[in-house]
Amino acid sequence: MKKLFFACISLCIMTACGINKEAATETTNQLFSCIQGQKTALLNQIYPETANHNKFQEFTKYTIGEIKSDDKGICVDVVLEYIAGRYEPASQKNVKVYLAENEEGGYNVCDSFGIFIFDQTSALYNYAIITGCLNELKDVSDIQIATKLNDAKQMRQQHFDKIKKELEDNITIERKTTVCYANVTHYEHVKLTNKTPYDIKGLKYRFTKGTNDYGNELVPTKVLKAGYWLAFQPYEYAVYNTEKTSFKLVIEDKVVWNIIKGLEYTGTEYEAYLAQKANATAAE
Repeated sequence: MKKLFFACISLCIMTACGINKEAATETTNQLFSCIQGQKTALLNQIYPETANHNKFQEFTKYTIGEIKSDDKGICVDVVLEYIAGRYEPASQKNVKVYLAENEEGGYNVCDSFGIFIFDQTSALYNYAIITGCLNELKDVSDIQIATKLNDAKQMRQQHFDKIKKELEDNITIERKTTVCYANVTHYEHVKLTNKTPYDIKGLKYRFTKGTNDYGNELVPTKVLKAGYWLAFQPYEYAVYNTEKTSFKLVIEDKVVWNIIKGLEYTGTEYEAYLAQKANATAAE
């Protein structure tokens, strides 16, 4: 009877009222071992959400602390130790690992706090903030932040495609040929009209004559303002047969990204994006 009693006490301590501490410790050890050893395949099995993320907190040592249950699930406290600089003392960072039981009766990692590294200075992170996609007060776990940044990436790409098409459809090109003398020498003039609501910087054009490609050249203006037009001569030499020439406007990706970066946002764009997705799904 005493042996059975002590066996029950030991089992209760090990499982901590439903938590298998031994299995939780093993999974946590595997997690940080895989991160440190860059064992991507095994890491993705232990923590499936890492398949879409590859930047993690660097560390030289980790120490597993308390394993407990809270309102988010099974939580493992971990202290990471790392060297911030060559001549600086070791620093510590407290992180959390959340576990969920898997089909084999063990655990997988389902979320974490402080393990992923996010570039908070990136254009995507800033876009997520200003459009209302990422709320730094509410989106605090690694998975919450990663999910919102992925949403912001998709929303921003949709925004990019929309503006790119607007530029392609609403910057008009008019070509005019001038006969200079002897009815043979011709010069070409081009008029670009910006019918979009955007001020556009960095437009380029490509001029070709027959089989000769003269490459991309910058449109001779710093900014083509919304509603304005610009006329210029794309080349300075005589062309004897302008039927063999072509002029093509070149809108590089950075032109569109600069427009997106310079727009004013209300912080409700993400809400509108979700509503649009819901409507599109309902219409299918």
